Amino acid sequence: MAEESTSTTVTKSQMKKMARREKFEQKKLRVKELRRATRRDERKERQIKVNQGLRDLAPLQNQAISDPPVVFFPHFAGLLPPKKRPKRTVAISDKTVVIDMSFEAQMSEKDMGSAFKQVQHSYSCNRRRNLPLRLYVSSLGGKTKELADLWYPNYPRWQMTFEPRHYEEIFEKDQIVYLTAESDNVLDKLESNKVYVVGGIVDHNSQKVGLFFFFFSPTLILP
Repeated sequence: MAEESTSTTVTKSQMKKMARREKFEQKKLRVKELRRATRRDERKERQIKVNQGLRDLAPLQNQAISDPPVVFFPHFAGLLPPKKRPKRTVAISDKTVVIDMSFEAQMSEKDMGSAFKQVQHSYSCNRRRNLPLRLYVSSLGGKTKELADLWYPNYPRWQMTFEPRHYEEIFEKDQIVYLTAESDNVLDKLESNKVYVVGGIVDHNSQKVGLFFFFFSPTLILP
């Protein structure tokens, strides 16, 4: 039998595809090599900075033993750890305000959470005063305390006093002045020998009484 020779014919379209493929592979190799070179340069630059930081800190390693130790962080060459800022000493006013939380029976669980959120807001406002008031929260217990423990676990650290007792068990009755928005008497100044009580209640239902906090009451005139 005569051997038949077969020849493979490459079309013009296939040649163009092969050329594009070869060009793509060449470009891919060039980009890969460029990235390797960039990473090498970055490593060299980082090493130079680390070495420079070590040289700058070399004299400090020979300091006297009595001197405080110097902490060196390799990732932050040349930088010392920041010093802690001293705590600011704030004078406290001799005026006392109590937030009465004894209205739990008149509030839903949602309103209890809203009431304690207002306690947090009042505390934040008081902290920013030049002379913060002495803040108390009385009758804190039951479901309100459970929600506070759940949603505001750090509240015992706030710079205010939380009491499970009623305010009448804490202060003398002749010192207590209860503040409400419905009062016809306008307060024009605070007295040091008085304890001002505001109702910590939020009610979006049928009760007419609302939330009356010292910082927002429209019938009070701040000194």
